[in-house]
Amino acid sequence: MKTIEFFLLHHHRLYFEHSGILNRIRGLSDEQLRICDQNLNSIAWILWHTERCEDFAINRIIIDGEQVLDTDNFTSKLKVSRRDIGTSMSYSEVIDISHQIDIAYLIEYITAVATKTQKVIGELTSQKLNQIPTSSYLKKVLLEEGALNKNSEWVAKHYSNRTKGWFLGHLGLTHPRGHLGQIIFLRKLMGLGSGE
Repeated sequence: MKTIEFFLLHHHRLYFEHSGILNRIRGLSDEQLRICDQNLNSIAWILWHTERCEDFAINRIIIDGEQVLDTDNFTSKLKVSRRDIGTSMSYSEVIDISHQIDIAYLIEYITAVATKTQKVIGELTSQKLNQIPTSSYLKKVLLEEGALNKNSEWVAKHYSNRTKGWFLGHLGLTHPRGHLGQIIFLRKLMGLGSGE
């Protein structure tokens, strides 16, 4: 199995199959998705953060295209004015986003990001995954376009000299898979089981 085929298979499972993200949140109320308790992030915040990471990584770093956030009026629909990915947010900021975000449009955004990822990566040649974005391009996307906030600028150094394949594997698969584990954990803390 080739790299892109592997990615598309596991990314599809991660979002659209029975054990995936969208099924694990199905049936949860808006209130349950927004709960911030015991200094833990809410499920709503985790979902927003995960999709912001995938959206900027796939659509800006890998294909140099337009983020889903900037299409179909999602910035306004989500009711979240900031453009960053949420890394190193304060807990009060997490609470604010958890309470203000529009849940219905958040689910629509998740679906739109994952669907676009499947499409654009399916059209990508595997040779492009070996490319390393220039430092000037990364600075533009991460800092000038606002993917990072003032508390997360340290991430820019971590992302330097990484191939597009690294971004695909990390922010397209392993990062959301890790956050899926957090969603399952939070469901269980609420006494709601794994959602599978």
